[in-house]
Amino acid sequence: MFNKISILSVVGLAFLASASVAEAKVCFAVNQADCDMKVAVKVDEVEKTVTFKCPEYFDLTEKLEPEDENHSCMCESCKDDEGMHYACSCVERPKRTCEAMGMSRIKPENEEGVEYTCTEITDDYGDTCYSCEKKCTQKECKVCTEIYNEETCECEPVKEDCANLCFKFKFTNYDPLSKEECEAVKDQYGIKYCIDAEKDYFAGAVKTCGGIDEIPTEEEAFKLGQCMFDPNETYSTIYGQRYDGYFISYGGSGSDLADHVYVWLNWERDKVDHNAIIRMYDYYGTIPYYANKDGSLYYEATGAIPRVWYNKSILSRTLCRAH
Repeated sequence: MFNKISILSVVGLAFLASASVAEAKVCFAVNQADCDMKVAVKVDEVEKTVTFKCPEYFDLTEKLEPEDENHSCMCESCKDDEGMHYACSCVERPKRTCEAMGMSRIKPENEEGVEYTCTEITDDYGDTCYSCEKKCTQKECKVCTEIYNEETCECEPVKEDCANLCFKFKFTNYDPLSKEECEAVKDQYGIKYCIDAEKDYFAGAVKTCGGIDEIPTEEEAFKLGQCMFDPNETYSTIYGQRYDGYFISYGGSGSDLADHVYVWLNWERDKVDHNAIIRMYDYYGTIPYYANKDGSLYYEATGAIPRVWYNKSILSRTLCRAH
């Protein structure tokens, strides 16, 4: 049916182009633009107007509505100088089934750790169809040895090397030390250098953990990143979806899950800047940075453009070796 539209449009336009008599002409087309209604046709130096009219098969002035829910109609519209016209065809609609609507005939039952929220629709055969959303109610998994999978709603075993690391470290709160406080304890805790600053976050983390050997090494912190994000990643920067269950096993809290956590590593040197290394654990990955012990700046590499911590309060949690 609708192929006639383009054919008649061409015929109408061709008819306009060949006009050679001095009376008004009729252009059949499905839209006024095709007939160029805004421009008069000059014939023998006398200006005559072309009348725009829809093709004859646009024989309705109102759209057809389906006679019942078992039928559907499709209409094409055309507007000419007389108004709006429609060409419609109606067909019997195929009967809807649960499967055709992507729904199930079986309503799933709630079980331990899993709840379902369902909507119901009756198909054309009178059967009830269910569309359900699965929601996990998190199970208590074994600390360090199991991780919660939100897709399966089950506790799954953690790789042995990741479990061993998990038992070794826990997230811990700490406070920075002043220069005087640092000097008083640096030999006891294995701190090499105390910076000339009001607050030494590195020294505070080392003291809280019980010594320089009680905070993670670069290698351990990287391995922790592999366990938390992507066990197959080999580069120091790891991107991926964080396994929150494993993160929480280390003592990560709800506020940690919603923000960055910066962990001081067992590395320092006697410099004004870049005098320590810190590893960030975020919800999208983990990255190591050179950092200033006083918490003023951190860097992607030595000599790189420095960055400022947007909130120093995040320098209050670190990883300590568990005993």
